[in-house]
Amino acid sequence: MLKLPNSTGSAPDADLINAIFCLFSDNVNCINNWGFYLFSSEFDDEPELRNKIGVIWLISLLDSLEGEKRALEDYESEAIRRSLPHLVVICKQACKFFRMIEEVLSLYSREEQIFLNDIRNQSVHSWLARRHMHEFQITYFNGTELVREKITQESFNGIVQPFFMAGSLDETLCKLIKRFMSRRLKYWDAVEEIKRSLQLLQEAMVKGNKFVFATLSV
Repeated sequence: MLKLPNSTGSAPDADLINAIFCLFSDNVNCINNWGFYLFSSEFDDEPELRNKIGVIWLISLLDSLEGEKRALEDYESEAIRRSLPHLVVICKQACKFFRMIEEVLSLYSREEQIFLNDIRNQSVHSWLARRHMHEFQITYFNGTELVREKITQESFNGIVQPFFMAGSLDETLCKLIKRFMSRRLKYWDAVEEIKRSLQLLQEAMVKGNKFVFATLSV
């Protein structure tokens, strides 16, 4: 049985509307929190800060794909079951947005993603469970799908150590982060449109109207 978040509105089907809306809004929330520091010229002399923010942002895209894998197909099926074609259209656009996220992650090898995820975890967690396990799970995008696999501590160390030993950690991170900041990526155009259109999207979903993002039209 599909488990949806508790409804936060009185509109019909608010539970499903809220769930689908969050597929877009959660991504934009991350951007609203960190984008200014990553792109504003005011922080051109703060490469260390940008590296930390870039790592958090980039690995959050892996979180997005995990969320899609858990939820999107079920949300679309539920929209069909409830005869809500306007929500089906939005689910298909969410799917296209996730394919753009995959395009970003495809710029990075398995080893780079594992390293960056480790840096992110060191930045935001006070307890790193993997340090206390002989074997643990890692997640990365292999160019086709999200992969979860078990890895030993020895193998993990063999992957990340070369990055730490390549010289200045911040120089290594800077080279990696710059790769996904390219404005040529379709992801950035979609993100800008989503940011501008979130309220319109929400209104259309509540009123039962069709809504189409120009960058995500299917």
